[in-house]
Amino acid sequence: MAKRCKQMVVILMSIWFGMGFVQSPTVHAKTIQKNPIAPMEHYYWGGYRKEGVRKYQEWGNIERVSDNLVTPGWIYSQKKLERGVEVTGAIDEILTISLFSRVSSEKGYGVLINTPGTYYLGYKILYEVEEGYRVKDDVFGGTSRNYYKVRRPVYGQYEPVRVH
Repeated sequence: MAKRCKQMVVILMSIWFGMGFVQSPTVHAKTIQKNPIAPMEHYYWGGYRKEGVRKYQEWGNIERVSDNLVTPGWIYSQKKLERGVEVTGAIDEILTISLFSRVSSEKGYGVLINTPGTYYLGYKILYEVEEGYRVKDDVFGGTSRNYYKVRRPVYGQYEPVRVH
């Protein structure tokens, strides 16, 4: 009986130790389906950040949307303008900057001008501006920086412009 117990213990221990070296197909399938582990730089150093950010509003240039008119009288826009976001510099991988904004003028907008003179109708756009530096820390402790400026249109406004 003691001999038989020793044989069972040896068999059970060899099975138990052998399981650590042999993987079953289900365990192997689970390890294949796991997402690959990203290097540490993706968690800590991998992203871009913004530094020295300055935000303000500014008006764009007045753009002509009509011909000259000798007043008094009505002046109408004859041209459609459309403006979107303007970017200077690299903003790749900065997730907090939106590039989806458009402002446009329309044909047929009219303004009554009672003051005598020669006028044309202009259209100007108010922009929200963000400027600063895009900074990336690299794995070795260095940084790379580049300047960026983003002008996002908010709204447009018609304005009669006196020629002389």
